[in-house]
Amino acid sequence: MGNVPILRFKEFEGAWEEVQLGEIVSFRKGKGIAKKDISDIGEPCILYGELYTKYNEVIDKIQSRTDVSINNPIIGMVNDVLIPASGETALDIATASSLTVDDVLIGGDINLLTPKEEVNGLFISYQINNKQKNELAKFAEGASVVHLYKDGIRKLRIYLPIHKEQVKISEFFKLMSEKIKRQEEKIELLKEQKKGYMQKIFNRELRFKDEYGNEFAEWKTNKLSDIAMKIMEKNKNKEITNVISNSAVRGLISQIDYFDKSIANNANISNYYVITEDDFVYNPRISSAAPYGPVSMYELDDKGIVSPLYLCFRINNETVLSEFMKYYFQTHLWHKHIYVNGDQGARHDRVSIKDKEFFALEVQVPTTDEQKKIIRFLECISEKIDKETKYYQQLKQKKKALMQQMFI
Repeated sequence: MGNVPILRFKEFEGAWEEVQLGEIVSFRKGKGIAKKDISDIGEPCILYGELYTKYNEVIDKIQSRTDVSINNPIIGMVNDVLIPASGETALDIATASSLTVDDVLIGGDINLLTPKEEVNGLFISYQINNKQKNELAKFAEGASVVHLYKDGIRKLRIYLPIHKEQVKISEFFKLMSEKIKRQEEKIELLKEQKKGYMQKIFNRELRFKDEYGNEFAEWKTNKLSDIAMKIMEKNKNKEITNVISNSAVRGLISQIDYFDKSIANNANISNYYVITEDDFVYNPRISSAAPYGPVSMYELDDKGIVSPLYLCFRINNETVLSEFMKYYFQTHLWHKHIYVNGDQGARHDRVSIKDKEFFALEVQVPTTDEQKKIIRFLECISEKIDKETKYYQQLKQKKKALMQQMFI
């Protein structure tokens, strides 16, 4: 039988109805409200950019407010569906969010869809964001900035079961979404706890004791040049093809894994630096995730090569453990050194620093035994984060798989 999902709740049967979206919703367009109008007080509101940055299929808590006065404001209510009217790419704006709260001011560049009776807005939202996302993207118009207009959206074909089945499916996935959100919040809390512990440890506000309960010796100040050496080895014969990028979020990662291809110019890879396990790489490029550029440790057991734009170094002091330094460079302590001695230059997208100044960085280092205690303590938290992140990914994959089976 056609128009029947692969998987459904056992109390339902029969084919779903195929309709155009314009047949089951009425359209309005949001108005007013820009970023400058957002305040700590006033009425709850939604800006178009928030639809693909802050919200998913369900909007159950409004994150912005405004106290500006708007003539004849457009107000969203429970069961309404919001679709951004413009954005950078077709897939970015091919997204839908359903309101589960009343009386929300809807900003400009937002398509506001009000479903007819017996049509569940959350069901429409879930179906658009999953099965019909690519189809909705086909109606986007424009080049540098793309737009979704009412005349295109209304042509989108979707499939509807009876209202009772719509509601049951929507509630099922809402519960899954809430579980995923709680898991994401759990991971963020663990990351914040780890960040807090690291700050206390490296500021020496939190100290460890030896196996007999005695205090360890005071930390010693070393220049980075005393405990590390610059890596100068080049990939002269082009024997190594594993090109590594230093991502502020993902650390040192193969370009094949990060970009699905190598973006390096093969003719120039003979000039790339060769790195091995436990080597460090400084990327002078700054970003919101790394305002001074990231320093990351290479943790793969096979050799890699990195751009000569990076500064590479290796710990060569047997009293200093690379794992300890890995955590050190995840703190803010070295930022001041880069800020004082670095040069942002005219492009304002990187902080370059001369080798001499970089290696003049002063690092506080505890005894090797205390380093080991610190490493193990932070590893335990990292392992917990990895475990919870893996579960989070499993939940998302399960939801995606069920979406494919429970929608047409």
